Amino acid sequence: MIFSILQVLWQAVFLAWHIYCVCFNIRTDEFIHWKRYPEFQHTVQPESGETVRGMKFKNPYDKGILQNLKEFIDARG
Repeated sequence: MIFSILQVLWQAVFLAWHIYCVCFNIRTDEFIHWKRYPEFQHTVQPESGETVRGMKFKNPYDKGILQNLKEFIDARG
């Protein structure tokens, strides 16, 4: 019974992660290694007194949850 509970727990986390990826139109590799892909890098301008520019994650492929779900369901391939 303990083994079954552990299996369901990790599979629930796995399912939740994939639902998140579908909703925000991103692959796991892109999310983990976003600094390797220039299209995901958004330069943040330093505020007054700061000298270092920062980089933030920005997904250019995200079209909104409903449109992303529609594209995923309508995907042929």
